[in-house]
Amino acid sequence: MKIISWNCQGLGNPLTFQELRALVALERPDLVFLMETKNKEVMVENVVKRLKYANKLVINPEGRAGGLVLMWNDEVEIQVLSCNTNLIDVDCYDLNRGRRMHITFIYAPTNYGERLSTWQQLREIQVQNTLPWVCLGDFNEILYAWEKAGKRAANYYRMAAFRDLLNDCYLMDIESKGCAYTWANNREGEEMVKK
Repeated sequence: MKIISWNCQGLGNPLTFQELRALVALERPDLVFLMETKNKEVMVENVVKRLKYANKLVINPEGRAGGLVLMWNDEVEIQVLSCNTNLIDVDCYDLNRGRRMHITFIYAPTNYGERLSTWQQLREIQVQNTLPWVCLGDFNEILYAWEKAGKRAANYYRMAAFRDLLNDCYLMDIESKGCAYTWANNREGEEMVKK
C-alpha cells in the first residue's frame, strides 16, 4: 500500500495542485493525507474529484489555518475511529493484500502545550490498538538537534519529550523522502532530506 503525506500549506495555489497531481500520477498512492489545506470542503471536493479518488474525509480549517484531507481509492477500506483538527485515526484494510493496519495521520499543533495534548491522544490510541500501527504526518517536532535549521537553538526538553512519546507508543522514526522543509522545495542543488 502506498501513502503520501504532505503538508501542502494551502491547496488554493494552482502550482500546489499541479505538483500534487504530478506526484499522485507518478506514485499512484492508495491514500493521500494533506495537512494545512487552508480550504473548506467545497473547494477540497474539487481537488478530490480531479485526482479521481472515490473517498474522502475533510477536516475544515479554523479560520485561515489548518485543515486536513484524507482521500483514498477503492483498493482500501477505511473505518474512521476518531478525528479532530490535529489527527485522523483509522483502521485500514488493504483489499489487494488482505491485511489490516491501524493508521494515525497527524498534524501536531505548533503550540507546545496543545502538542502535548495531541501526544497524549496518541498514547491513548496505542493502549487500545492491537493492529500493526503507523503514525505519519507532521509532528512539528524534531528528535535530534542536527535536524534543526535556522538560528534558534533546538529545545532539548522538547526533543526529550518527543523521544518519550515514541518510546511510550513503541514507535520508531523512519526516513522521509523529498524535501524536509516545504520552504526548500524550489532550491536547486541542495539536498535536504530529513532522516
